[in-house]
Amino acid sequence: MLMPRQFIARWVGLSALPLLMAAMPAMAGFDDHKPIWKQVEVLYCRGTVLYQCTESKCSSSESTAYWKVNFKTNKIQYLTINYSESILNKYFKYYDFGSVHSISLGERMMSFFIKDSTPSLIPAATGGPTAPMFNAISDTMKFQCSLRDERAAPAPDGKASPPLRSGPTESNPSGKEGT
Repeated sequence: MLMPRQFIARWVGLSALPLLMAAMPAMAGFDDHKPIWKQVEVLYCRGTVLYQCTESKCSSSESTAYWKVNFKTNKIQYLTINYSESILNKYFKYYDFGSVHSISLGERMMSFFIKDSTPSLIPAATGGPTAPMFNAISDTMKFQCSLRDERAAPAPDGKASPPLRSGPTESNPSGKEGT
């Protein structure tokens, strides 16, 4: 037999359930039928792997890229270097098997894969030609994006965000500190 206080607590919990259920779709994932930029204003994207190809070979390395993709202002801010670029175009197409959510950065594209993703883990990738200073012809970078800025707290894997760097210059084409 429930005591009055337990009954009230259980009733309040059940009466709040419809409110919680209404909020669940937004927390559970994204609507694959709508462009991601119609669902969120900003994503924070951490590079995981960088693939670079020259005329003779391809290589991969861990990426330190960390980008803020602002769909509202059509800007991508590179948070690990002092650089930003404009989103020139957005492309969305829905198919029965999934949808395409791509943005154009000039000669390069960035695509977001929201099918079965959650706001805390959105796979993405960029691809296209790269700057001549990097001695590569093309590159592809894989990203994990989320709605929150991980610089405010450690990433789930415990790694701290990389510090802000000045980026590549003529005197320092690699953009690495101490070179």
